Amino acid sequence: NPDPKDPGKDVQVPYAQLVAGTVTYIDDTTGNTLSKYDIPKGTVGSKINYSTKETTNNYEKQGYVLVSNNYPTNPVYEASGNDYQVHLVEGVQPITPDTPPTDVPTGTPANAQPSALKKDVSLTVKYVNSDGSQFTGTVPANASQSLHFSGKAYVSKVTGKLVNAKQDAKGQWIVDSSNKATPEITWTPESSSFTEVVSPVEAGYYLNNISSHQSGNNVEAISGITHTSANVEVTVTYAPLGKIIPVDPSGTPIPDAPTPQFPNNPTDPSKGNPGNKPKVSGWKPVDPITTVNPDPKDPGKDV
Repeated sequence: NPDPKDPGKDVQVPYAQLVAGTVTYIDDTTGNTLSKYDIPKGTVGSKINYSTKETTNNYEKQGYVLVSNNYPTNPVYEASGNDYQVHLVEGVQPITPDTPPTDVPTGTPANAQPSALKKDVSLTVKYVNSDGSQFTGTVPANASQSLHFSGKAYVSKVTGKLVNAKQDAKGQWIVDSSNKATPEITWTPESSSFTEVVSPVEAGYYLNNISSHQSGNNVEAISGITHTSANVEVTVTYAPLGKIIPVDPSGTPIPDAPTPQFPNNPTDPSKGNPGNKPKVSGWKPVDPITTVNPDPKDPGKDV
């Protein structure tokens, strides 16, 4: 109203400034804006009726980790500077063979599933006789060996993709955006080598062949095994030791004469030991030496 006593007098009317603002939610992993809230206009100094808690909690349920939030605890409209930012980053789930399925993020690739992060590589040494008979030697305790490998993957809780990861100041796993290397699953072996398998002695037989990985009479120690290595199978073959054959002066075997087999060499399964010449009724050895040696190049040859 005009001044009733002085209609020509100017009258001052107080005004309150109206201002607005924004709250922007930013994914620091990608640099993308997740969402933006437009703060309705209000008068400077009045309370802003908005909280970031609900929206932040929703993003955390999606797998994000809060990095920073400059929205005030008790917000009021300021004459300027009413634009705020909430920064988040993708959280990470480390996955091992023991990770419960309920903890595996949606979209995790098949090779990063807990069941895929456990692999075994085996060595199997088989012992056979060339004549088809049952092997009767003592099979070494380490003829069957297995190496166990455990994998570890880091997966974004938001996207389910393999990522490079690091721990923040609170120990939470988050995406390491500074690491530009291609994310990989890391594998840890209990051991990366199979131990040497010593070939046993089999009564009446000699070591004739080792199909692969031979080192002297044994299956060699095999190193450099990884989770991608194939299983190793080795066949060790034994053959009958030769016999001592009594013959007449013409080289014809004497009928009904004993034909004893050469004995084993107790320390070298690939050889035989000298054997005693058998007693033959009505005959005597031409050479008075009582023993005969097996063929040094072919222990399975009859002599």
